[in-house]
Amino acid sequence: MHRWAAAAGFVQALSPLLRVCSLCEAAHDASGGYCARMPLELAFEGDLWQHDSAGGWHFVTLPLELAEEIRERAPDGRGFGSRRVTASIGGVTWSTSVFPDSGSGSFLLPVKQQVRAASGVEAGDVVSVTLQVDLPDGS
Repeated sequence: MHRWAAAAGFVQALSPLLRVCSLCEAAHDASGGYCARMPLELAFEGDLWQHDSAGGWHFVTLPLELAEEIRERAPDGRGFGSRRVTASIGGVTWSTSVFPDSGSGSFLLPVKQQVRAASGVEAGDVVSVTLQVDLPDGS
């Protein structure tokens, strides 16, 4: 979905490894790279879980392969290594951040109470998540 091989952004092959991108009209190495203007949109399913600390924080842990894609496309994190995202669960969309988790090696998506209530989910549910990651160039 996000790699050149599946991206609809290519309109012209200049060579087996060089293609013109319809998003920015520049030639790029197409051997698995990305155009900086290609939005990073991710979709996955994960378990909604509650942290055992005070406050009852709820999270979804991102799959490791998606965490690696975020690190590759948005290498410079903000405070605590977080990355700004727009997240959607059950038709509810909100702006938040994902935070690195040293235990899993991935990122954690916090799911606030208002989102859980509006989408009808609770700890223990498997949820479908869509993320759009804010990239450094603003795309």
